[in-house]
Order: sequence, then C-alpha cells, then structure tokens
Amino acid sequence: MKNFTFGSDNNTSFEEKKMNLEAGLFGKIFGNANSAPTNIAGMSILLLLGITIYMTGSKISTEIWSVTSPLMSLILGYLFGKNT
Repeated sequence: MKNFTFGSDNNTSFEEKKMNLEAGLFGKIFGNANSAPTNIAGMSILLLLGITIYMTGSKISTEIWSVTSPLMSLILGYLFGKNT
C-alpha cells in the first residue's frame, strides 16, 4: 500500500492545475472569484485617476473631472460597501 503525504509536490501541482483550469484567462489576471470584483474595481479607479491627472493640463479638464469624479466615488462606494 502506498503512503500518501499531504502537501507533496504531486498534490500541490494537481491543485495548482485545477485552480488554473477553473480560473481561465481573466482569473489569472484578476484573481479568483472572491477577489476579482475588488481587483477590477481597484484597477478601474487607478485607471480613471491616471487619466484624469494626465488630462488636467488640457482645456477640457473640468469636463474630465465632472465625468470621472462620480465614477470614482461610485467605485469607492462599492469597495467600502462590499465589506459591510
């Protein structure tokens, strides 16, 4: 009879392959189902903030802020409201 040890390389690689199959392409980028919404929201707010700061020197900076600030507050509301 074979002795199986938990945490061996075979079991670990099997679990890793299983997680990779379940996650898919977006799962590898954003994480598993529990953390993906938070990661996507965080990346979105960083992207919006970066675009807004980059466009601040242009003529349409007030229009950019009027569009992106409600979106950023919506995303922050989602992030903080999700934990309660």
